[in-house]
Amino acid sequence: MKLGFWNIRGLRDDRKTQAVKDFMIQNKLDLAAVINKTWGRNQWEWFAKVVVVGTAGCIIVIWNEGRVHLEEFRMGRFSISIIFSSSDLNERWMLTAIYGPARASDRSELWCDLVSIREDWQGPWIRGGDFNTIRFPSEKSTHTRITTSMRNFSAIIQDNELIDLPLNGARFTWSNNQDRLVMSRIDRVLVTREWEECFPLISQKAFPRTVSDHNAVVLEIYTFSGGARPFRFDLDLLEITGFEDKIKQWWEDIEVGGWKGYILCQKLKGLKIKIREWQKTADEETNQGRRRSLIV
Repeated sequence: MKLGFWNIRGLRDDRKTQAVKDFMIQNKLDLAAVINKTWGRNQWEWFAKVVVVGTAGCIIVIWNEGRVHLEEFRMGRFSISIIFSSSDLNERWMLTAIYGPARASDRSELWCDLVSIREDWQGPWIRGGDFNTIRFPSEKSTHTRITTSMRNFSAIIQDNELIDLPLNGARFTWSNNQDRLVMSRIDRVLVTREWEECFPLISQKAFPRTVSDHNAVVLEIYTFSGGARPFRFDLDLLEITGFEDKIKQWWEDIEVGGWKGYILCQKLKGLKIKIREWQKTADEETNQGRRRSLIV
């Protein structure tokens, strides 16, 4: 399943509306949260469902009803939270789409709202969108000092045991597109520990900026399929001289950033590929040796 988050201004422009539509179809998104100042209702009838929330602009949450089903929702001044069920995931889960306020004085209202939701909902939960703030000085190209807003944002993440997913594809998600260039990572996706336990294989990717000053961010959730070929580890491999050293070297060579659960999953995935490739090569060499012995 794939979920997208994109802050894109000027959706009354048919070109930008078409860009959103094309992006969703080309990347096979099941759901998208689109953040905008204004919008045209009739422009979105091509997709299954629309929910709008008045904030500094609006949040448009669109989903494919053939894959994702709304059960209930609640609205805040800067967010909308929706409980979904879906054909791919066996658990009910919550999405909170966020359009964070630009003024630091207003952010406390958003943080309080998210804490309140956390108290009411203990299941798998995703929070994503434009938070309009960063966590660390390194998330802004001008390398500012640590501010109170950064500390508060990090405190919310830590106090609510949220996982700040590593971002692939880009370092920053917004640009002012000016001669004096400023870029920052104000768009992101956070998940709860409950989400990690239910759906541990997830990745977050930023796509190149096209018709917006923000990158579209896509969260992909990988589910296990009955048709997938299972990985079987041959214990006899452990009897091969030097094989354990190869395992240690492969493990060290696989470099992944992010939170510990994500790193472990990705390194195990990479190790599986390495073992399969090595075993295939070893089998081919063994078969060639057998053919040579038959010829001799």
